[in-house]
Formats: sequence, structure tokens, C-alpha cells
Amino acid sequence: MLKKLALYPLCLTIILAFAMPTLAKQPKKGWQRTETTIKAHGNSKIKAIHYPSKKEIKARPKQKTPLNFTVGVIDSPPIDGFVPWITVSLTDARSADDKWNAVAYNSVVGNFVNESPGSDPNKDFVVGLFDTGAGITLIDYEASRHMGITDSYLTEFTIDVGGANSSVMTTVSYPLGIFIDGTGILNDRDDPNKVKISNFNSTVGTSNVSVAFGESGDNLPVAIGAPTVVHFSTFFNNRKNITVNHRGEQHTGPEIKIRSYYQSHTLPDYPNELPLAMKPGGTEASYMPWIDVESFEFMPLIPTTVSLAGTPNQSLLFVPGVDLQHQGETAYDKQSFMIDTGAQVTVISKIIAARLGLDQNNPDFEVEIEDASGTITMTPGFNIDSLKLVTLGKELKFTNVPVVMIDIASPEGGNLDGIIGMNLFNEYNLVLHGGAFLESPYLTYIRNIPGDIAPEYGDEKVDIDDLTVFIEHWLTSENNANFDINCDINTDGIVNIEDLVIIANHWGLL
Repeated sequence: MLKKLALYPLCLTIILAFAMPTLAKQPKKGWQRTETTIKAHGNSKIKAIHYPSKKEIKARPKQKTPLNFTVGVIDSPPIDGFVPWITVSLTDARSADDKWNAVAYNSVVGNFVNESPGSDPNKDFVVGLFDTGAGITLIDYEASRHMGITDSYLTEFTIDVGGANSSVMTTVSYPLGIFIDGTGILNDRDDPNKVKISNFNSTVGTSNVSVAFGESGDNLPVAIGAPTVVHFSTFFNNRKNITVNHRGEQHTGPEIKIRSYYQSHTLPDYPNELPLAMKPGGTEASYMPWIDVESFEFMPLIPTTVSLAGTPNQSLLFVPGVDLQHQGETAYDKQSFMIDTGAQVTVISKIIAARLGLDQNNPDFEVEIEDASGTITMTPGFNIDSLKLVTLGKELKFTNVPVVMIDIASPEGGNLDGIIGMNLFNEYNLVLHGGAFLESPYLTYIRNIPGDIAPEYGDEKVDIDDLTVFIEHWLTSENNANFDINCDINTDGIVNIEDLVIIANHWGLL
């Protein structure tokens, strides 16, 4: 019989205490309802947005045109940010029973778990989330079976994950190898019947990782969490989107490259830095073992988390300080905002909302949030005047920022001040340096300035280097072999005078 363990105090990344637990799918009188599929924190997603139809408040405000570009400030970010999709493969790589730490590799080790007749490691992968907000790695039932997971990989322990009002049972696995890469390594990305991994040359990962596998019919994502991602440096190239059709779903997200700590120098070296902190503290990624006193068999009791001296406290990444303002009210130097690559939205807690004078009974918009069990709750949203992150270099400041009010449990105890979601970074290229427990984690970034097309990933200025590359692709279109999507600045399918005007308007901009 499976032994059940409620993981509410430990699996904090997937516990949501919703601000308004009343089910209400119908919009208010005079409001409109727009269906969507935006990823919120953990295993929840926004199913729809409700907003006043006769007001100027928009849940998805239009992007500013290049001619209205302002250095250092993003005005009116959208409610939804980019989704960092990656490829995920599993192997049987594990350490001895008395070794519980995850081990990082810059290549695939072990045997792929699917050994059934006709299996193909290049096809037996899934597309999942690169999720810094996940304290454990989650894999849903269908994805696990696609990769070849059978009962022999599962322990007799289960854990409950989910929201404050409902939960989903998952099973703790024996140690495995988790290997990840960007979706750029896939061939035939537009054909779900042919898509496969071209090669594993750039794939990295961790061995000896215990994960949580879902049950049949669950609503869980595939989310590769902090225990793996903090070992690596990861480049998010928002100048280039990649679309993959796989297993009946279409996934669109930025180009992603993942490198080991010692290979991070091969990624872009951006001048601006957002320091990060591991809270409440992490010295290793390890699972908590259980020993059968009769058979002396070791097996994971709790999946692998970022731990402090062997204690599974599930540490996560936090930004050092956040300043918020709204209509004269302030909440300065807030240090309990987590950065979550798995969340498309930015979240504030009830306390922060109260400090800003926000009224949950009179929101600017509302969202329907569905958790892992399928339960839907209504949550208020607001467009706040400004949000600024404490940085070294060019400031990260955002105005007219859509935020959702949710109380989310913190690994430090109590609730988070909020979550920094990826909707704030749509216009940036990022490199997340996980630290690999050898140094403090940090994020480097540049804003993608219109016309900044040289070097390949930008250098925060528009100058003769950019003009030289632009001229090389003059009057090319999408059907030409010499076409460069970076030179098609207004994205109309041709490199022409309209793109040149944009370069001219941003010439010398630093």
C-alpha cells in the first residue's frame, strides 16, 4: 500500500492560498470575459480575464511603438510574459543508496529509461517548463509514460500538492537523471509526428534526482524546478521565438541555451545585473531518504529540493529589493519577492496590496485561476503605477504594471510579498546564473532596443555595427536565403525603408 505524505509545509512552490476562494466564472454586469491560458505560479493557470468593458483599463495593454521607446522604463507591460519551454529527457543515472545529493553534468549520463521495443531516445522526450519557482521537479502521468517510466521507478510514498482548498496526489520516484536543453535542438518542430531531438551534444542535467510523478488524469505540468536549474547558467533570447508542436500541444517561447557553471562564459556577457538570493538558504540539492529497517532498502521519502545542510527546506530564488508605488502610496525595499520563470504573471500579496491602498472589492480586472485539481477561483487584479527592482547597472523599472493579488506561502515561513513574473521581461534578453552552490546566483540582462541587431544578441546601443549588418540584408524578405529576422525590425516580412527609419530614430541610443 502506498504511504501518503502531505507535503504542504515542504512543497511550498506549489501551494497557493488564493485571495478570493469564491467560484465566479461569470463576469460582472458591464464587464467582459476573455479566455486565455496564462501560467500562474506553481501548477496553476489563468483560464480567463474579466475587465470593465467601458474603461480604458486593459488586461493586455498594447505595446508601445518603437518611436515611443523610452530607455530604462517599460510602460504598460502585458499581463502575460514569455514561457521558457525546454526539452526534458530521463535516464536511470543515480548514485549509491547512501548518496542523496544531485550531481550536475554537462552531458547525458546513464541509460534512457524507455527500453520498450521500438523506443527512440530522440523521440522519447517531453517539452516542459524551466521553472525557478518550483521547489521540486514535477512530471505529469502521460509525460512520464511517454518517456518510459514504469512502476519500478516509483517508491511507495506519495505526496499531496496543490492549492489551499484542493490537492493532487503524486508519487515520489526513485533517483533519476534529469537532462534538459532548449527547444532549438529539435528537428521538424512543426510536425508533431516527426519532431525529435537532433542530438544531445548541448544537453545538460543532474543525476540522482527524486521527482514527483502525477497520477492519470491529473492537471499537473512538466516543471523542472530549482534542484536542477540552480546548477546551470541559462540564456533566454527574447529576440528569437521558437514554436514546437509536440504531443498535441503547441509551445512557443524564447530560444534557450543552458550551460554548466564552468561553461557560462560561452553565453552573452551582459553589463547589467540583478543580484539574487537563495532563501532561506541552500548548500546542496538532495532528497530526504527513508530506510526500511527490515530490508535495509533506501528510498526517497521527500523528492529532491534545494536543501540546507541536508534539511529539505526547499529554498528558492529571491530578488534583493522591490519598490512599488500607486497613487501616492508606497511599499519600498520589499525583500520577499521571489523570481519565478514558470509564472507569466506578476503577483503581490494582500499585505502589499493594502500598503498600496488597493481595494479588492474594486479591482481593475479579475482572473479565473485553475489549480491542479481543476478548482477555479476568482482573484482580483490591479494596474499599479510603478514597480522597480534593485539592480546594478541600467534600472529595471516598470510603469502601469498589471499584477494579480494572491497570498502564496514562502519557504521562509508566512507569505511571500509577491512574485516577479516573466511579463516584466518580454523586452529583455536574460542570463540566469544559478550559482551551482559555488557563488551567489544572479541575473544579467539587456533591453532589446529596436535597431540593436549587432552583435547577434545585442549590446544596448544602435550604431554603425548595426547599420552594417542591416545593409547586408537590405530588401530581403522571408523567402530569401539571406533574410535575417533581426533586420526585419517592424516584423512585416521584408527589410526595407520602414526598418531603416526605426534604426534612424534610435541611432546612438544607449
